[in-house]
Amino acid sequence: MAKAPAPAVKVAFKALRGALGKEVDDPAVKALLAKAGKVTVKPDYIVAKEAGFAFSLDRPEDAKRGAKKQLTCLFLYAEGRDKHRGFIDLPAGFTFTARADLLAALPAPKQTWKIGKGKVPVTTKNPDHDQWSIEGYDITVDYRDGAARGMQVTLAKDANVGRDLSNNPLHFGTKPTDARADAGLVGMALLVAWSTDRFGLAKKHQGSEPGTQLAKRAITPTAFLVAACDSKLNTHDVAPDLENFLYGYTHRMWMSADDGARDTIDAKIHALLRLDAADKQEDERAYADDFLGTFSDLESSFYVPDSWQAVDRIAPVLDARWADFAKTAFEKSPNLKLYEKAAELRDAVEIKPERVKLVAGTADDELAKDLVSCMGAPLTDKGVRAFLGRAGLELSKRVEPQANATLGVSYMAVNQKFNGRAKLVVDTVRFYGPKRRAYIRGTDLEFLAYPGALPNKLAFGMARSAVAKLLGEPKSYEENDHFTMSKTLRIMCTFAGNKLVEVYYGKPLK
Repeated sequence: MAKAPAPAVKVAFKALRGALGKEVDDPAVKALLAKAGKVTVKPDYIVAKEAGFAFSLDRPEDAKRGAKKQLTCLFLYAEGRDKHRGFIDLPAGFTFTARADLLAALPAPKQTWKIGKGKVPVTTKNPDHDQWSIEGYDITVDYRDGAARGMQVTLAKDANVGRDLSNNPLHFGTKPTDARADAGLVGMALLVAWSTDRFGLAKKHQGSEPGTQLAKRAITPTAFLVAACDSKLNTHDVAPDLENFLYGYTHRMWMSADDGARDTIDAKIHALLRLDAADKQEDERAYADDFLGTFSDLESSFYVPDSWQAVDRIAPVLDARWADFAKTAFEKSPNLKLYEKAAELRDAVEIKPERVKLVAGTADDELAKDLVSCMGAPLTDKGVRAFLGRAGLELSKRVEPQANATLGVSYMAVNQKFNGRAKLVVDTVRFYGPKRRAYIRGTDLEFLAYPGALPNKLAFGMARSAVAKLLGEPKSYEENDHFTMSKTLRIMCTFAGNKLVEVYYGKPLK
């Protein structure tokens, strides 16, 4: 006869709930976990399978750099889910039972959600979850086949904080050297300007000077976004009627809402909205794709101007999307004339690309040598700060690269111990030839050529054989040649068409 499994370890729900917002090494958290049987602590999760619960770990959105992670979400499991024992001490009124029984035993949920549709009426059949707010906590119940299979508990969000609409359609693009520094904000700015133009100023901004200016078109969209929204966007910045539409539109939540019902018309909408510009094969009803398609006639989407002309250019597309959603919820095919008219109105608005006048960087013949000499030295060193300052390079505050695209140079900072204490040091330095690209802190940058003399008598455009004659026998890997100059220095030269286009200074390969 099979031996019955040991009962699940009982841990009080109120104690677990009270741990939310605390750090992993908080004494109260340690004491709580000590009562939960076998517990596994991972970088992003705390898992207690014998007690039927887990915590996710994350830093608060407003946390300062270096802040420790906190317990942000409590997961309660039904018996057997993800190999957990069933959590025993569920909050009052909640059980792992049929959804109908929960709805009968509890107050009406705050919201009901269905994947692909977003927020739906509580009467919707087979939703994916319901959410209740009780005593300052949000409790979300997940369903499968109409029965509760798990619960998530989080601290209730401040009612004054809207849902995030932040969106950068240029995230995967290559930023030209002469693009606006804040080009990544233009997409969000046009969205809030359209909402204001069509539906009026959001209550949050009524009476404010930036809001008054926006309503009169007396301020540029991006200037408003920076001044009034802190360069971010949420549902409190737009008309309330648009909340569900824009949340799904900016988060790609409508891409599978139709279950194939729109297949016959999607290809036509795809062509009208020029979604090829976003490398999309199908219409996903996503704002980033529509932004890229709307401005695809520009040499680069980074040149979309911060102007009301740009708002007028994309407004017909947004109008069509909103009208489509309001009538079909993106579940059925719309009248194609809606999008045909939108394309016609979009193309009637001409805009000019917005470029920044470049001032090419200058470098004396010693600057490159001075930058290379910084390798291995901490950023706190006065000499290092002076050299980086001469190159127009920012001081890193964490492990990350910094670049000056107009000077054609970048460096990488890493942590290194000095007298047992970690400090940021210059780890590598790189010099770029004309139109070379590099991914720097989330942006694919295009560089102007470094204008000064390069160390080791190198020069952009040198033949590969000439570089080898100058530096010695290399180790070659496709377009890169590696030269070990000493125990602490390696030079990597990158070639295109047999010509030197990039020079990297770093540590020898192991």
